[in-house]
Amino acid sequence: MKRSLKKTLTLTMAGIMTVSMVSACGSKSPSETNTNATPEEKAANLTMFLDSGKAKSSFFIDIIKEYNALGGDQVEINVLPGDGVAAVQKMDILMASGDSTDIVLLDNPLIQKKYASVGYLAPLDELAANTDVNLDELYGQFLVKEKDDKSYFLRTDVGQWYVFYNKKIFDDAQVAYPAGKWTWSQYIETAKKLTNPDKEIYGSLMLDYDNYLYFTARQKDVTPYKNDGTSNYDDPAYKEALQFFSDLGNVHKIQPSWSEFKTQKVAWDAFMTGKYGMHLIGGWYMGLLTDKKTYPIDWKWGITQVPVPDSGDGDRTLAAGGAFGVNSNSKNKEAAFKFVNYLAQNLYKKSNSIPQLQNITDAEKTELLQGIADSSGGSVTVDELRKVIFDSGLGIADEKISGPGATIINQTILQEGELYMVGQKSLEDAVSAIKKRSDEAIKDEE
Repeated sequence: MKRSLKKTLTLTMAGIMTVSMVSACGSKSPSETNTNATPEEKAANLTMFLDSGKAKSSFFIDIIKEYNALGGDQVEINVLPGDGVAAVQKMDILMASGDSTDIVLLDNPLIQKKYASVGYLAPLDELAANTDVNLDELYGQFLVKEKDDKSYFLRTDVGQWYVFYNKKIFDDAQVAYPAGKWTWSQYIETAKKLTNPDKEIYGSLMLDYDNYLYFTARQKDVTPYKNDGTSNYDDPAYKEALQFFSDLGNVHKIQPSWSEFKTQKVAWDAFMTGKYGMHLIGGWYMGLLTDKKTYPIDWKWGITQVPVPDSGDGDRTLAAGGAFGVNSNSKNKEAAFKFVNYLAQNLYKKSNSIPQLQNITDAEKTELLQGIADSSGGSVTVDELRKVIFDSGLGIADEKISGPGATIINQTILQEGELYMVGQKSLEDAVSAIKKRSDEAIKDEE
């Protein structure tokens, strides 16, 4: 099933998926090392999980090609069908069955926490020591450690959330570009001015990720758990957050309602179609906006900070960051760690994101922002980027609910939240059900 990456890179997306579609054949263990081989022949053949969207992204293809060109270990992509929830569900099944794909994709804190806690990931500390890498020195405050004081993954970007906007839609509607601190009420009013049903343009776009349903509660840094260990989902902030998100589509009609989003199968990269005025999403999205090969857009884009609750008690953006770990079933753990470490230190240069490196200087920040500005095709300037990314003055809150029972809790929020948003449950009943089922999930995990 597998071919060399050099050949893979010449194929279309369909060809790439044929090379290593895990749904068809699962992963293959790397070839056994010949003890009489030369150092070059002992190089490991590594496989890594990527969802279908990332597998066709130029910055992932380019960094794998770059690493392979070093002449040592070689990396191939194991494509997970679909993206988002569908890709994670497929990976869950494979990991539970003992799959040995070497490098594991960990897109958000929920999957990071889950895979570390159930033993799917190899601890990186010993692997780092064996390869003369000082994790604390490189990543410092950004190095995530579990309760056992070990690290199981390395994040590749800071992952702060911003609002990206389509300047053409703003210009056509004669609306001023957003800048500086603003509130959700101002966001809604701006989106209304941009929305144009005749042209099938919405002023706002948000996806079907669970944290959109409790975004403003996270901005207020309302804890997901009470002191007694039970769910805190009966806190009014979570109820208000769910209603707020629902109203954006159902009441204000500035973005597709949940029903429309699902029935129309709105894609995760729909903002790139040029039909949405603003998009609330993580900073990794700059990789798409500057990827002219995959997304040859003919409009300029801008970036501004996330709106804050009108109540004044939520001056925060959310943050997480994508990550990669080493499969505990990998036959080439040290080689896999070397590549994960390489990604953590270099992927941001390809994807135009902010690295989670401990010692990034002002000069390096400027160089990074200049690279993004240059790649934007004149859409944004270094000064504009700096004000939003480094100088917004906003605090940081965790993007996801993570902790005991978190996997079930986040699934429940989506399930019960959907019943409310499509009119099958009242807000009170939905929140009550989330609270009850969350408490049960916590108890079951204990």
